[in-house]
Amino acid sequence: MSDVPLPPYSIVAPPIVVQNQGEVILFDSIEDAQLWMEAIDVRNNEYEIFDSTGLRLGPNVVSGRIETVQISIHEPRSRDVDRLRGLLFDFVVRAGQTSRERASKMRVDDLLALIQKR
Repeated sequence: MSDVPLPPYSIVAPPIVVQNQGEVILFDSIEDAQLWMEAIDVRNNEYEIFDSTGLRLGPNVVSGRIETVQISIHEPRSRDVDRLRGLLFDFVVRAGQTSRERASKMRVDDLLALIQKR
């Protein structure tokens, strides 16, 4: 699977959802997510990344004087709304933000809004 660098104004819809070992973190921009991520964790495949529409994104380590992380769109482009919803569902239930029954009726947008309130 290859990655395509993101153009400045792209099809990516914030928030950017980063899942790291069961924790879900939301970022307002690709740039914020890239700055937060660590190269060693990228190498260890510890991140799963989506935009708010389920578009799969992937991190890459950029070598230089200082290693940085760059997020790209995975090719072939794919949206996996079911996987994104599952990550968000598991997180809000485990964090005690809502009941399993209530979360099961929520859409991705609703789950994102609930997490943003934290």
